[in-house]
Amino acid sequence: MQTDNHTRQIIGFIYTGANSVDISGPLQVFDTANRLLIESKRIEHTVVDGITPRAYMVETVAAESKPVALTGGLQAIAHYDFSSMPQADTLIIPGGQGALLTAKNTDVTNWLTRIASNTRRLASTCTGAFILAEAGLLNHCIVTTHWQYADTLRQHYPNIKVEENSIFIKNGGIYSSAGVTSGIDLALALVEEDWGQALALSVAKQMVVFFRRSGGQSQYSPLLDMQAPQQSRIYATQEWILAHLHEPLTLERIAEQANMSPRHLSRLFKRDSGKTVGEFITAARLDAARSLLTSSSLTLAQIAYEIGLGDSENMRRLFMQYFNTNPSLYRQHFSVGSASNHSVSTQTASSSRKKTDV
Repeated sequence: MQTDNHTRQIIGFIYTGANSVDISGPLQVFDTANRLLIESKRIEHTVVDGITPRAYMVETVAAESKPVALTGGLQAIAHYDFSSMPQADTLIIPGGQGALLTAKNTDVTNWLTRIASNTRRLASTCTGAFILAEAGLLNHCIVTTHWQYADTLRQHYPNIKVEENSIFIKNGGIYSSAGVTSGIDLALALVEEDWGQALALSVAKQMVVFFRRSGGQSQYSPLLDMQAPQQSRIYATQEWILAHLHEPLTLERIAEQANMSPRHLSRLFKRDSGKTVGEFITAARLDAARSLLTSSSLTLAQIAYEIGLGDSENMRRLFMQYFNTNPSLYRQHFSVGSASNHSVSTQTASSSRKKTDV
C-alpha cells in the first residue's frame, strides 16, 4: 500500500467514438482520491517549484494532438499524443461505439504493444477489451466486457477466457471491466490497491456510488434475456419469483400468486419469456449462488440451502451442467479479493431457508 508522496501517472486513452463515461468516470475516481488525500493530510499540501504533490497525475493520450469526438456530444483534446506520452503507471482503455474500429487501427495496437511491458497496470472498460485483445495483450487471460459483446469477444479471440458475469476482473497486471459505469468500480479497486479500503470507500461516498456492488452483469444479461415485456402479466410474476428464491416455488404456488391456472401460467411464461418457469427459476438460483460464492464466506451447503437448491451436491451438479465447473473452483477464480479476480456477481439471496422445486 502506498504511503509516501510518490505520484502515479494515470493516463486514459481517448479515440473517436469512445464512451465519455468510460473514460471520465475512472479518471474522476483518481482525481477525487487526490483531493481527499490532501484534505486528510496523508499527502502534504506543499507547493514545490510550482507543483502540488499528489498521489495521481491524471491525464489523457490520443493518437494525435487534435480534438477527439467522444460519445455524449463531447469533444476532448488529449494531453499527449503517442510520441510524447510519458511512461504510465496505469493506462485505461475505454470502450464505446468506436472501439471495434479502433481495435483494427495498427497504429493503436503497435503503440500498445510497445508500451505494455513498461506499464504496471493495463485496464479496459467495456468494449475497450477488444482493443487490448487485438494487440495480443489478453491472450490466455480471464477477462470481462459488456455482457452484450461477450460472445463476440470470445468468438474473435479464442485464446481469451471471457467471464461475462463479472463487474471487473484482475488478471495479473491486466484489468478488465464490464459496461460503462463499471469502470468506476474498477478504478475504486485500483485506489484500494494503492491506498487501502478506507480511502476507496471515502472516494465512493464523495462520488455517491457503491463501493462494491451487490450484483454483477447477470442482473442485466442472462436473466434479461428471459425477461418478459413489462406490460405482460408474467413480468410481475418473474419479479415475485426473484424475491422468493429461498422459498418453495412449485408451479401451483406460483400460479396461485399470479391468479391463473398452472397450465395458463406455463403457456404465458413460455410465450413471453422464451423459457419455462422451471428454467427461469434455475437460472435465477444459479445467479444467486454465484453471488454468494464470490461475495460471502458461507459454506457450499449453506449457500445451496439459502437459495433453494437443497444441498451442495445438487448445486455442484447444476454448476457442472451449466458452467462446466464446480462451485469451489468458481469461488476460487472469481471471489472478491482472490489472486486472479476481483469481481462481484449476480443477485443476493434472502436469509430464509427452505428447499424448493418446480
